Amino acid sequence: MRFKGKVAIVTGSAGAGIGQACARSFAKEGAGVVIADPNSKRTFQVAEAIKKDYGVETLGVVCDASNKEQVEEMVKKTVEKFGRVDILVNNAGRELLAQCVDMTDEQWNVVIGVCLYGTFFCTRAVLPYMIKQNYGRLVHISSVAGFVGMDDGESHYCAAKAAIMGFSRAVAAETAKYNITS
Repeated sequence: MRFKGKVAIVTGSAGAGIGQACARSFAKEGAGVVIADPNSKRTFQVAEAIKKDYGVETLGVVCDASNKEQVEEMVKKTVEKFGRVDILVNNAGRELLAQCVDMTDEQWNVVIGVCLYGTFFCTRAVLPYMIKQNYGRLVHISSVAGFVGMDDGESHYCAAKAAIMGFSRAVAAETAKYNITS
């Protein structure tokens, strides 16, 4: 029970992928878990399933990571329920295939919004609590796409994932003195 007494927020965790796997791993180790996802039906189903499967407290919050107000409300609800936030997994992501030459501003903004702005908004929202506790763990899910160009139509995704890597290093340097790792 490595995470007993800890609280983990996992964005993009109502699907069947990395986010839900992370949430289940934290729950298995005793952490309270926040399932944050824009899919309202699945968000609450996954939160309830994890609570039932692992006997931990959970909270489902409908949250689009690219929406600053929804992110702030999600963190507020987390602190109201659990009294703290120890771990943030920035897993929310979005892909919309479009060749750069044909890509619309909206397609660019959607992917950058969820992947990059979402990582920033969520991190910024939890940091005051982590600094006050003198403890925090930030996990930013990036991709090999940030190192090397990937499939046709993913230039916006590659740009966002590369930026997340730099962001993670910078935040780690800024917050190390507060026992926060990134």
